[in-house]
Amino acid sequence: MDREDDLVEEWIVNDCMEYDKAFLEGRISAPCMICAHCLDFGYYKKELYQYLQGDNTKEDLIKSMQYWKKAISWDKLYKHMSTGTHPSEFKREPFTYNDNYIVIYLDKNVYNHYFLKGKHFESELLKSKGNQNIYYVYSPAHLEEM
Repeated sequence: MDREDDLVEEWIVNDCMEYDKAFLEGRISAPCMICAHCLDFGYYKKELYQYLQGDNTKEDLIKSMQYWKKAISWDKLYKHMSTGTHPSEFKREPFTYNDNYIVIYLDKNVYNHYFLKGKHFESELLKSKGNQNIYYVYSPAHLEEM
């Protein structure tokens, strides 16, 4: 090891010892292990202690940190992409049917069947949205599929 690595390791060991001492003396509380910060801390501490005790190499430590950061990135991406729709966001209006209305039920199968026929279906669908006598009905559960 070169001098820089020795200094970093010494600093880490001293920090870990200071943390452990403060924890044992009751000056700091244990991590809640519920929030993301405490979960990160618990993981980092475990990996670091395994490295310091000689159970893992520096390369093992680097790999485990990369895997952990990759998992965190996937979690953030998933959270960002799956915003979901709260039931209160759907506009629900009572509907009274009469013979002047055209009612079109849309679900994923109907949409896919006609969409595969080309842009004509999409343009007709968009044009018909302005017609006051056409009502589109659908299941909110199927809306996410579309």
